[in-house]
Amino acid sequence: MQEYMKVFIDESKGIVLLGYDSIAYEDEVLEDIREKFKKAYGYEVLMLPNATVSIV
Repeated sequence: MQEYMKVFIDESKGIVLLGYDSIAYEDEVLEDIREKFKKAYGYEVLMLPNATVSIV
């Protein structure tokens, strides 16, 4: 199973980290996803191309 996006929501800091495969998504789709997360949570959304998100 391929994973193309990982999402980490840090409520204590009020941010959403979005790690994604830059080949799998077009810019317009990413902007739409970012806006939906921002609207749903009211947090800053950080886009991290080709990154993985790990809880340490």
